[in-house]
Amino acid sequence: PSSKEYMTLNLSHSVSVILYELFKHNNPDAETEFASKKEKEILLRNINKILSKTKFSTKEKKETQKKVWKRVIGKSILTKREAFALIGFFKKIKQN
Repeated sequence: PSSKEYMTLNLSHSVSVILYELFKHNNPDAETEFASKKEKEILLRNINKILSKTKFSTKEKKETQKKVWKRVIGKSILTKREAFALIGFFKKIKQN
């Protein structure tokens, strides 16, 4: 059901709702668990440790990298599995 004040849905919204419901019906175990804020913070901590050991031509370029990574991770809708894979990957890089 949509809002009683404005009962019309855009066609793209209607199709999205129907496809979502069909997906749920055909894949009842497809619950996706998303990465928490804490897991994203752990990922960023690992990235920042790598950046701190990486040489840049200027301090500003290093700070820019930190900001870019923070924005990318913040905007992304990572699943727990993806977050753990990235955390593991950056830990391996950090060890080298």
